[in-house]
Amino acid sequence: MRPVDLLTAHSRALTIADEAIRAIGDEDWARDAPSCPGWTVHDLVSEMVVAERAAPDMLAGRVIYAPDPRWLGDVLGVHPVGVWEQAARAAREAWLDRVAVQPAGDVAGGMPIDEYGVWSVLGLVTRSWDIAVALGKPNPLPDDLADWLLAWATPLLADPRHRESFDSPVVIGPDPTATDRLLALTGRQPGLAAPPPAPRARRRLFRRRDRYAWFPDPEGRTGPR
Repeated sequence: MRPVDLLTAHSRALTIADEAIRAIGDEDWARDAPSCPGWTVHDLVSEMVVAERAAPDMLAGRVIYAPDPRWLGDVLGVHPVGVWEQAARAAREAWLDRVAVQPAGDVAGGMPIDEYGVWSVLGLVTRSWDIAVALGKPNPLPDDLADWLLAWATPLLADPRHRESFDSPVVIGPDPTATDRLLALTGRQPGLAAPPPAPRARRRLFRRRDRYAWFPDPEGRTGPR
């Protein structure tokens, strides 16, 4: 793999992830992720942040020993988008520095840098798709990037050691797009739709100081507040 191809793919994946995360509204973080049962949007972004925080150490050949305080507890804090920005920026700088000095070779743990790059790009775009599905947004993954990933990820995911991190491949219909094939390869159902939003809290009209206002009343209370 040419270093420029990997760097370009990584840059595009970061952009896709950044746009997906910036589309998350304040009320969306607790949304369930239909493509990842048991996960929320918050969980998806947390995993993305942890992966990007690990990149500088991985690319420098520093083995990461668990538990590491950088990914324990609530890694997103009260400013999740800002935390993501910092992690993504540091990861991108680490990639540029590593490729400029040593474009080939291994990262920490003996993994070839090309393989680590494919996993990084794959994680960014599939989690971005997971977020888009949870929010009811359009598919963010372009076919040309999906096609590039398919060429590299298909043989990797044929290895049982790597397959265990993914659900079994999904059977899809005829004439699928490259994006559909990539999603199916990673155990995701192309065309998966977000569930309908939960009903909003019931509201009652209360009188306060001779003025009417709307107040959420999730507990069904009837008196003025």
